[in-house]
Amino acid sequence: MDFVIEFNPDAFKHGANEADIRRAFDTAVYDGLLDEPDDDDARDKYLLIGFDRKANPLELLYNFISDYHVNVFHAMPCRNIYHHLFKTGGLAMARMTEEEASRLDEKWTKTPPRPGPNGTGYFTQCKKAAHTITIDSFTANYLSSKAIADHKTPAEIIGEMVQERIAASMRGELDTASV
Repeated sequence: MDFVIEFNPDAFKHGANEADIRRAFDTAVYDGLLDEPDDDDARDKYLLIGFDRKANPLELLYNFISDYHVNVFHAMPCRNIYHHLFKTGGLAMARMTEEEASRLDEKWTKTPPRPGPNGTGYFTQCKKAAHTITIDSFTANYLSSKAIADHKTPAEIIGEMVQERIAASMRGELDTASV
């Protein structure tokens, strides 16, 4: 069953677009309930970390409207405080008003919410099977770590590696059996 993703206008305040938000759901590396026990605003809200179409990490906040219908009310480039979630691996709620979504987006833009103890959200558990590329977990962890250290996207790192390999091949430096 496909999900309906509703986009609150506040989800676009930080430069994310609909296609990038959808891609983040498809590439979720973390998805879990917010861990803000003393904050009623956080109840039944989820944090999802995924990648946009350029492989830049995005942080999304959303809630369920019904079983197969979610409302995204916050989307922005992923802040550094969530980068550790790259290495770690629903309840329904009524539709938010524009005012509530705007207030929550404003609040959590200024003060990032704490993610819960594990990635138990629906989208982490039931990722779609189609991916642009498939890599093993060692390679994924290496790319994530290198991306954070070099302040580059995984796509930029892979692109540089491929370009280096092509250049070496053209210079005759590579054994053709290993190409």
